[in-house]
Amino acid sequence: DATITIQADENMTLSKREGIINVNIADKSFVVYVVQDCKYLNLSSSAFTFEAEKSTTIVSLASNTQWSAEVTEGREWLSISPTTGRENSDLAIIVMENNTASARHGKVEVTSPGVHTYVIDVTQNHKYIKSDMSSVDFTQTGGQITFNVTTNGMYEISKVGTWFGYTKNGNAITVVAPENMTGCERSGALILKLTGIDGGSYSVMVPIRQNTKKNAE
Repeated sequence: DATITIQADENMTLSKREGIINVNIADKSFVVYVVQDCKYLNLSSSAFTFEAEKSTTIVSLASNTQWSAEVTEGREWLSISPTTGRENSDLAIIVMENNTASARHGKVEVTSPGVHTYVIDVTQNHKYIKSDMSSVDFTQTGGQITFNVTTNGMYEISKVGTWFGYTKNGNAITVVAPENMTGCERSGALILKLTGIDGGSYSVMVPIRQNTKKNAE
């Protein structure tokens, strides 16, 4: 019996490499095929979109070499962990709460020297508020109409006009209007304003209108 030890230098290239060893023993010949992997680095995804809340997601790195990661845009709200690693790893991408009315964008670079550099695009959505009705329109006889608010923040309601009222049940807003006896069309609005927004304000106006008897006919 005999043992053959095969040694290979580190493959510093980006390509697999192959070799053949011919073994001759007495009247027999053998061929040994040798294959060596190249260095590689691959990511499970290179783009992420987060909602406005604080959140974390995981990027899976498939690698057989050393790598490093760095936030190159958005350092004030975007972070990663760890910043270095070797071989297969998980990279956590962490975003702080976006308490503004504007989406924001960041970038993370993942690099393995001499192998590949990836750029991960990170987008985080903003705080928002919207109504499922663009306006609330009453006939001259009045009544009540309910619309629904969708939001990912806290908000306050202000009223423009004294001729109508409203009640709030969760995010359902019910507007109540009495009969219009004035002979004139009347209008007002509810203003839905997000509270606690950093660096500005964001609001939605829902017009409230009521016809006269003549317009209703």
